[in-house]
Parts: sequence; C-alpha cells; structure tokens
Amino acid sequence: MSKRRYGLWTKEDMKEAIFAYRNGRCIILPPEVEKELVEHVLKLESCMFGIITIDLRRLAFEMAEKNKIPHQFNKDVGMAGKKWYYQFMKRNPSLSLRLPEPTSMARATDLLYNVNETGISTVHKLRKVLALKGKHQVGGITSGERGVNTTAICCMNAVGSFVPPMLIFKRKRFKNELKDGAPSLTVFGCSDTGWITKDLFTLWISHFISSLCLKPLAENPEQKKFLLILDGHSTHTKNLEALILARDHGTVMLSLPSHTTHRLQPLDRSFFKALNSKYNTACDKWMRTHLNCLAKLTQKLLDEIILETISTHPVQTFSLERNPKKSRAIET
Repeated sequence: MSKRRYGLWTKEDMKEAIFAYRNGRCIILPPEVEKELVEHVLKLESCMFGIITIDLRRLAFEMAEKNKIPHQFNKDVGMAGKKWYYQFMKRNPSLSLRLPEPTSMARATDLLYNVNETGISTVHKLRKVLALKGKHQVGGITSGERGVNTTAICCMNAVGSFVPPMLIFKRKRFKNELKDGAPSLTVFGCSDTGWITKDLFTLWISHFISSLCLKPLAENPEQKKFLLILDGHSTHTKNLEALILARDHGTVMLSLPSHTTHRLQPLDRSFFKALNSKYNTACDKWMRTHLNCLAKLTQKLLDEIILETISTHPVQTFSLERNPKKSRAIET
C-alpha cells in the first residue's frame, strides 16, 4: 500500500474548505424558493396551523422535486437532512422554533360571527291545514293581501351567542311607538323600501362594536380580532365608512362569493328557516286570538311577535326583556 501524500492542497482549497465547514454545503434551494418557503411557513403559523421541523424538511424536499432542482436530499425518507435545516434557520433569522400556546376550538369559535338580513312581512305565510279532500279552494285568515316589508338584521357567532337584532321599517320617519315590546337593546331604523342601506349598515357596525365592547386597535393593540362573515351586497362591500370603522376596531370582514351564500352562510343554513317558521306560527296565533276586534297586523305589533318568536327559539343568549318606552336603542 502506497504511503499517503501530504501537502497537495493550496491556500484557496483551504479557504473553501473552511467556508464550507462554517456555512455548510452549497445552498440547494435558490433564494427566491427559500423566500417562498419562509412566507408559506409564516402564513400557516398565522392561521394557527404551524408546522414542525419534520414538516419543513418534507416541504423542502417537495419543493426541490417539484421545481426539478438538483439536490442531495434522502429520497428514501423524502425529506431534507438536519444539517440543511440548521443552515436554513441561520439563513432566515426571522424564523424561530417556538412552543405554541394551546388554543381550543371551543375558544376560537366565539371570534367568528355571521351577519345577514331577512325580510319579515306583516302578511305571514299560512301553514297547511286539514280540509275536505278534493275541495278546490281552502281559505285562511291573514292581515291583508299585500304586506309591508320589515328587515331584521341578525348576527351570531359559531358558539350560538347572538348580537341584539336591528329592525328596519319601511317608512319616512321613525316613531317611538315602534319600539314597544321589542327585544332588549334592539337597534331601530327606517328606509324608503324597508331594506338595508349603507348608512344603516354603518349604524349596525357601530352597534356590533358596542355590543362586543371593542376598542380601537390604536388604544388597545393586543385586543383580539373578530371575523365577520357576510354576503357581497353593495351596502357591505362598497361601504368605505363601515369598512374603516370595522378595521379600526379589529373586525375583519369576509365577503362570500356570489351565488354561494345560500350554502355558505350559517344563518341561512340553520337559523332563518326556523325563525320564519316560528314567526308564521306566532302570527297565526295572534290572528286567531284577535278575531273579535278584526285587528290588523301592523308594524307597531311586529316587535311583540318577533320577541315571542325569538323567545321560543332554542338558541339565544342575549337578554329578551321588553324594551321600555323610553328606550336607549339607537335611532336613525
């Protein structure tokens, strides 16, 4: 066996060897790919789905394979090595290995709210009744042939807690008589059509903020943020005043895509159907108990019926006491 030969290296070889020892092997992933990987890791952490070191090493292997980058990663286990991980952390000091605080799903759901509007008419929808088989026409008593529309704005979170509702009446001027019998802390408004407008939605945002006791983020930066899910109506998405007001108080507004709200909105899927059904039942009961006086269901009587409707609903957490005549509710 021949003897080893020494002294065949040069100063440049020694410098390269020292540099390789201190900094590890050459960078396998290009800087732009590593930057994309860092942004992806931080995005997952902000969504409370942070990844561990093994997941990061697997992601590095997948990105190298997907982008067809030559690498020396172990293809049998399908992940980068520990040395690559340590050097990656040195090259990206913005990342650090942290122990997350436990946050249960039950705790996070109280930060997710959904708001939506539903129309309530003074002429309720009749339910099916028993009648003679084969009879061509079956009659039922209603308040009139054409009703007056009233909009109810409801908001709830994923736990089932409700924000006090807002009622929008179809009229020019608001009368305090319309407050009698309404649920506690209800907000009132009026419009020409009985539907919501930009100003009324801004008023509701203020009501939402005050109900949750939210403060401006400038005064309380550590305040938790809330997610408010709503549809893409122009009064919501094109209302700059409401958007700024919600943003300044830590409320993130998420607009659902068009033609999907009937499937994606929790209120449409679980609450409004039961609410309208119980409202029709309450109206039918009221009409049957007021036959002698030939009373007509008007806007003035809607509050009492809505209160009875909500009181019989299985999930509600806000106070259902009647509003006094001198209500503190907000007016427009």
